[in-house]
Amino acid sequence: MAKAVVGLDASPAREVFLGGEKISINKPRDAIRHGIYLVPENRRTEGLVVEMSVRENVSLPSLPGLTRFGLIQRGREREMAGQQIASLRVKTPVPRRWS
Repeated sequence: MAKAVVGLDASPAREVFLGGEKISINKPRDAIRHGIYLVPENRRTEGLVVEMSVRENVSLPSLPGLTRFGLIQRGREREMAGQQIASLRVKTPVPRRWS
């Protein structure tokens, strides 16, 4: 059910309400825009690209907004990732080192 709510799995009959207002979620980006995130039980197999850093994993959903002329703006990516890591209280292997 959680995957359907965030737009990962299709569900023909679902309504999502946030703060009493019906919202439309058709893909994960829609859920993120509304502040809804899925933290899968098995993050290693369902939620991470293990070959990438914490920063890169955190920034994946936001890449379209972090690029200019097709290149990732690393400064903006680090800033955004740092904010997300702090707000979600992500524990990184080495404190304050997540790049």
